[in-house]
Amino acid sequence: MSEARIFSEGFLDSRLPQKQLFTRLKQLSEYLKKADHGTEESDKLHDIVACLMVDEIIDNEDPNIRLTVACCISDIIRIFAPNHPYGEDDLQIVLRLFIDQLKGLKDINSRNSQQLVYLLERLAIVKAMVLGVQYYDLMEHLFNTLYKVINN
Repeated sequence: MSEARIFSEGFLDSRLPQKQLFTRLKQLSEYLKKADHGTEESDKLHDIVACLMVDEIIDNEDPNIRLTVACCISDIIRIFAPNHPYGEDDLQIVLRLFIDQLKGLKDINSRNSQQLVYLLERLAIVKAMVLGVQYYDLMEHLFNTLYKVINN
């Protein structure tokens, strides 16, 4: 997948059929995994950041799409570090998405286990959850989720 295609208008359109949206998110995820940290990359990503935050994408009914979006956003946070491109409201949405995806760790033998482990590693590397320490309800949700995963 060419970089020009990923950054073309309409690449991540919420009106795309689910299968096509999922395919494009996987392509974006592969691109972001390889992207370098720093300003050159982050300058190109502002439109992608906005597209991922559209309700029909970040809150998609398909769990595979939500997990792939979470992986994309975790890489975006890595690329932008030590800053991040999200306002306070969007940051809370992103952190809740991360926490909700961690529920999938209950079944480490699922077909999504590699992607879940990747997300967990990314969250640890970029210390993403530190971004949410001021949000008591999110931290409580995180610990309750992890407690349930561990006790399963």
